[in-house]
Amino acid sequence: MNYRKRTYQLLENPRTPFEKFISYFLLVLIFVSIFILAFEVYYPDVASTHKLLLQLIELAIVFVFSLEYLVRILVTPRPFTYIFSFGGIIDLLAILPNYLMAFLPGHPLLARSEILRSLRIIRFFRVLKLWGRKKTYEERVFKNTILGRVFPYLVIMFIAKVFIFLLETNGYWFTIDDLETVFGVVGFAIGLILSQKLGIAYGKIILVEDALLRVVGSLQSMRQYLPKKLIQLWAMTLIAVLESKKKATLMTAVHEKLGKATKKKRGVAQYFAFHEYRQLSQDLQFILNRAVIETPPVYDIFLKRITIVYTVLLIVFLPGYIGLISVLVAAFVLGGMYLLIEDMDRAIDVKQKHLVNADMSALYAFTKE
Repeated sequence: MNYRKRTYQLLENPRTPFEKFISYFLLVLIFVSIFILAFEVYYPDVASTHKLLLQLIELAIVFVFSLEYLVRILVTPRPFTYIFSFGGIIDLLAILPNYLMAFLPGHPLLARSEILRSLRIIRFFRVLKLWGRKKTYEERVFKNTILGRVFPYLVIMFIAKVFIFLLETNGYWFTIDDLETVFGVVGFAIGLILSQKLGIAYGKIILVEDALLRVVGSLQSMRQYLPKKLIQLWAMTLIAVLESKKKATLMTAVHEKLGKATKKKRGVAQYFAFHEYRQLSQDLQFILNRAVIETPPVYDIFLKRITIVYTVLLIVFLPGYIGLISVLVAAFVLGGMYLLIEDMDRAIDVKQKHLVNADMSALYAFTKE
């Protein structure tokens, strides 16, 4: 592997301890840069006392980010694709304000340098870019959580709110007082709507799990009267259909085959086998319908829009620290509830991105007996 490929792997897919150290080091620099920006805004007197030190740290950070940007262009297989990609644009915007202030100090558009410096908040977007490249076991586990799902939205909303907060601090943004109660009541109402839908979605999963357990019980009983291979085929076909590996029509064919085998039995064996087959048919239809049925699109779109609109209104109208904290809490709680509802809407979906599925362990165990 030549140096270009090794460097590209180091930046895009860190695996060795050293490569991971570089990735985390860049992440730390992002937070240090944001901390310096916040420190300059909230404590201008103290910042002016340590102006030289803060400038040196900022220059060092800009140098590292600039070097990384140039290295990426050199080692990326398609440089122009990277330059105009989301990651490339973020990397450029992360260093651009510093170069504009350095090379165009007297330009009229740069007369308000504090506003230009505040654009360094864009560097927080680099967290999203680094977040998307994490491959370690711990990071995969973290991503497969509600926090991992909400995290990109938290970063975007945090950046937007901090930027507006900086404008408020410098007198460039309007503020409306006494809106906390209004937003609190509206947020509580949205939370009630989402919690009701969450309860319905979870209830559907419980019903599907109960039906799956009844199916396993029926199959175990029928195994005494019907060929074991046919019973195993039925169970494995159901698993394949629920995992979207086979079409439902195949399940219907196998189920009809099981019904024909039931009719061939005579006497007590036929009675018990047919009784279990009838119960199995009811549970099968219930599972196939309930497992894939989703919320009507109109209702789902409504939930999504009111959650987004409410959070945006918090960002725009709720000022100061209360607004910043409220945005983060609302994005995590309401956004997390919506994403969880969306995840649970399909009772069974074995795709990796889904966090909650109906428990099929009993059915899996049955096929291995």
